[in-house]
Amino acid sequence: MGDFLASANAELDFINGLLRQHKNRQTQHKGVVFQTTSRNKHYYVKQIRRNGKVHRCYLGKADSEKVRLEKIQQLESALYDTLCLNKQILESAIQEYESYDLGSLENKVSACLAKVKCVFLIDRRLEKMFAWAKADYRRNSKPFPDQIILAKDGTRVRSKDECVWYNYLLDAGLPFRYDWVMEFEDPWNPGEKIYKSPDFVIMTPDCKLILIEHAGLLTKDSYAADIKDKIQIYLFNGYVLGDNFFIMSDDCFGGVNTYAIQRLVAEIKSRFFSF
Repeated sequence: MGDFLASANAELDFINGLLRQHKNRQTQHKGVVFQTTSRNKHYYVKQIRRNGKVHRCYLGKADSEKVRLEKIQQLESALYDTLCLNKQILESAIQEYESYDLGSLENKVSACLAKVKCVFLIDRRLEKMFAWAKADYRRNSKPFPDQIILAKDGTRVRSKDECVWYNYLLDAGLPFRYDWVMEFEDPWNPGEKIYKSPDFVIMTPDCKLILIEHAGLLTKDSYAADIKDKIQIYLFNGYVLGDNFFIMSDDCFGGVNTYAIQRLVAEIKSRFFSF
C-alpha cells in the first residue's frame, strides 16, 4: 500500500510540476490544420471556429516557421491535456484507494474480536532479513569526507546522493546494509578473492542479494575507473544489471534525479518483496 501511495503521490507531484511549466503554452485556439494543394505545391492551412464563424489562417509550406510553430503548439496542447487527464486519474485513484494494513482491516472485523491478537500476518522471513540488516558487519574503512551528512536515522553517509538512496530505502521498509565490504571472486586472478563495498546491499525474502551503486563522480577519471572495475567484478560474480544489480549516476552538472531513485526503490520492492 505504501509503495502505491508513495509512487502515486510522487507521480502527481511530477505531473503538477510539468503543468506549471506548460500552463502558459496551451494552444489558445485549437483549430484544425489541413493540407491543400495549389499548382502542385502543398500548403498548410489552419481553420478555427470563433464566435460562430469559421476563420482560416494560411501557415505556408512544410518547411515554414509558422508550420513548425503550429506543430510545437499542438504538441504542447496535447501534452497539457494528457497531463490533466492523468492528474485526474491519479487523484481519483488516491482518493478511492483503500488501505489493507492491519489497522485498517481491524476496523472491518466484528467489535467482539477487538481484543483477539492477530499473529497470522507475521512473516518470519522479514524478521530474519531485518536481523541480518542490523547485525554487525565489516564496513568500508575509507575516511568520510569533511562534510557531515546524516541520514534520517542518524547514520553518517558519504554523499548527498547516498543520503537520498538511504532515506528512500528506509522509507520503503527494505532490509539493507550500507557500505558493506563484501568478498568476491577476483576476475583477473582466478582462485583469489577481492573485496569491494557496494553502496547498498538489499536482502530479499529468498535470501538473494541486490547490489546498488550510485556513480556520483563519473567526470573524475579515477572514480570512473573504480566504478568500471566494480561492474566487472559484480558481473563476474553473477550479478546482472537490471536484475539483481542496479546503478544510477549524477548528471554532467552533478545533479541527482531523486524522483528516479524513488521510482527505482519502489520497483525493487514490488519485484522482490511480493509475498
